[in-house]
Amino acid sequence: MNAIILSILRGMSQNDFLALFVAALLGSSAMVLVAAAAGILLRRQSAHSRCWVWKLTFLALVGFAAWQLRPDLTPTMAVIEWQFDDIPGSPPLKEQAISEFTRTNDMAMTDDSMVHLNRKMGITLWLTVAVLTLLGRIVAVFIGMRRLASRSHDAPTQIQNAGKDVGFPNHTRYRLVQQLESPMMTGWRRATVWLPLSCDQWSAAQLGMVMRHEAAHWRRGDYVWKWFSTIVANLWWWHPLVWWAKRKLTIETEFAADELTVNSREDAAPYAQTLVEMASGVQRRQRGLNGVTMVGGGGIGERVKRMMSTYQWHGRIGIKSLITLALVGVLVLGIATTTIQFSPQPQLFASTARLVVGRQPTDPSSPIHWQEQLQDIYGTLIETLESADMSRRATERIAALSPDLSTCEVEVQVTQSKGTATFNVKGTGTNPEYVQGFVNALIDEFFAYRQQMLVKSQPQELKILYTMLEGRESKLKEAEEALADFRSKIDPVVALQDQDDNSHELERLNVERDTTRNELGYVKRNIEALRKGGDLESDEKSEQPASSIESLYSTTKRELFVLQAEREYHLKTKPKSDPSVIRIDEEMGRLNHLKQSTSLQLQELLQLRSIALETKLADLDQRIKTLRSAILKLSASIVTHENLKMERDRRKALLDSHANRLLDSKGAFESAFPYIVAQSRASKSILIPRKSGLPLWNLWTSAQ
Repeated sequence: MNAIILSILRGMSQNDFLALFVAALLGSSAMVLVAAAAGILLRRQSAHSRCWVWKLTFLALVGFAAWQLRPDLTPTMAVIEWQFDDIPGSPPLKEQAISEFTRTNDMAMTDDSMVHLNRKMGITLWLTVAVLTLLGRIVAVFIGMRRLASRSHDAPTQIQNAGKDVGFPNHTRYRLVQQLESPMMTGWRRATVWLPLSCDQWSAAQLGMVMRHEAAHWRRGDYVWKWFSTIVANLWWWHPLVWWAKRKLTIETEFAADELTVNSREDAAPYAQTLVEMASGVQRRQRGLNGVTMVGGGGIGERVKRMMSTYQWHGRIGIKSLITLALVGVLVLGIATTTIQFSPQPQLFASTARLVVGRQPTDPSSPIHWQEQLQDIYGTLIETLESADMSRRATERIAALSPDLSTCEVEVQVTQSKGTATFNVKGTGTNPEYVQGFVNALIDEFFAYRQQMLVKSQPQELKILYTMLEGRESKLKEAEEALADFRSKIDPVVALQDQDDNSHELERLNVERDTTRNELGYVKRNIEALRKGGDLESDEKSEQPASSIESLYSTTKRELFVLQAEREYHLKTKPKSDPSVIRIDEEMGRLNHLKQSTSLQLQELLQLRSIALETKLADLDQRIKTLRSAILKLSASIVTHENLKMERDRRKALLDSHANRLLDSKGAFESAFPYIVAQSRASKSILIPRKSGLPLWNLWTSAQ
């Protein structure tokens, strides 16, 4: 029997076409059975509550079909797993089973496209038949309604008024039909009430009951729900329980309309008699128009029995019904959002790392107490490594380090090698690479966690040292950031070079300004000498030769001096009227005129030169002022840089000194705790041979 089950399960795991329909059959059947159980539980409650049970079921059937046809939307999974059988005393069979399992996995990987093709073919077949059956139903209803309309005519005003009295809107149509025994309502937004020709023989009370019944169907939207259940039943065309559920919804719909129709105990008997009379004349061929008929839903005897009963929940939904509806909704929603998967148990791989634990005896004179301490240490180590929190940390670590690695569930087991302080940390999972990485991540997270615990158990003095270290590190960081920020704005090497260049330029400008001042003084003195008729002052420091005007002026003045001396000499021996004296006077007059003209022209030239020199001197003063400001600014920057550098070096020296002090205190503290080292990292994962057994059913497990 077990071999047959294994063969069936193996076939479904390899054939998506078969697995699709089996999974759909199991899930949909479970939903219908849940609804049936809820209907039995609510048999003494209002029919409205039972209607909602079946309505929720049909809604869930639509969602479940979508989940089956679109498995990528599935958040939850029910997994049916199994192991291979093994015959005692036949070791080769185990190897054969493992080989077969591996070969099956390889075939599943190589034939993945064929598996998807089979599933696509199954979905295509399912939907094709569903569409064809639904189209056939729609065509049949269309033909039936056309025939019904051809045999009908408008109802008289009396019937229309009766419909308005029970709540039908004004645009409702009322039609009298030949060969129609049961009243029927079709449409929703614009309803149509179909009545038999014999309705003119009904009493006003009977007509009112019929109208109230059809109005109840209209207000409850039963016509829409009937079409919806028809569509769902055609979607699940191959499932008999779904068609049975559709019939149950139709029956409960009539029960609910009956409850709304009967207003009091006195109305029950006449209404029941009306139902029986109408049902006796209804032919089966007139019940297939997909309208909401008054007696076409079957179960007339049960309807009469319920109308005559005296239970209190007529037309109402109580607390019990609401709770039951909520439970049904949760159950069918859970089933609807579940995909059933058939798969063999995957291969398991194991990877092992080793840790060594040691500690100096705190009291060598008491070995028993020392052994108890060791056992406490060993037990804490094992519990910590096997804890769920440590596994969570390892999972997060490997996800961050290797995001592309396929994940799997890893079981951790820690054992101590007998007679040693060596501990074996073993991880077991389905992905060999992930298992090895997980064990390594677990070891790393364990050491990080242990370091955190050491920090938390530190004495107050050590904590103060850590706090001071953080403060000094923060101050050093601030100093380094300030120095880096300053260097990002001003390069100290460039600043020094600029400072040197500016100093040389300032020295040159000062020399040039002094020269310009001397030259300006020389020019101004010559202007003043020219005004007084004196001699020109020679500029010995000037490298420029004298101008032609200056030379002419100086020559003229020398010639006048010579003529004046010559005249004075002649006047000693000759009178003023002497021709030689007259000639000298004429020559002196000519030279005096030339001197005066030359003096005026030379004054103008010197005045222009004075203005140019004053402008140049003002420009030199401004340049010297600007350069001095730049030199002062660069000097301040260089001094600031040196101060920042000295502050950085000072804080670094303080940090190094404090760090050495902290290391000494930390070493003294940690020497009292056990040391744990990794003897070996995670080994390469190896395959674990699985023991055979009966199929395992793991229902509603989280999908990986």
